[in-house]
Amino acid sequence: MNKRKKKKNGFTLIETMVAVVIFTVVMSLALAIFLSVVRNQRFALQRQKLISETSHALYMAKNALASGEETEENIESFIKDMLSMKEEGVILEKVSVNGRTTLLLQTTMKVDEENEVSVKLQTTTLKR
Repeated sequence: MNKRKKKKNGFTLIETMVAVVIFTVVMSLALAIFLSVVRNQRFALQRQKLISETSHALYMAKNALASGEETEENIESFIKDMLSMKEEGVILEKVSVNGRTTLLLQTTMKVDEENEVSVKLQTTTLKR
């Protein structure tokens, strides 16, 4: 009998299955990291937007108080109108000392079902 050795070409089924499993694990880890980065980026963008809007509203409120356009009694509704937020999303504390009014503004916004962003800013108006 003639003994011939067959040349082995290609991969076995076991080698292919191991490669597919390794590929699946690596891709699932990469997807989890990607989704985490996207979620964190969305959170950071919402926070930056809230900081910008809150800062602008506080600046406008400070100028309105300083110029006498608004009074301390209705400044909270002025700020809420500027921010166009619901009542529970805005907390304003006013402290008046020696003709200066300090405004501490806290705003909160939901990013998604589980997370929310909160910003606290403070400003002091000039003496009238």
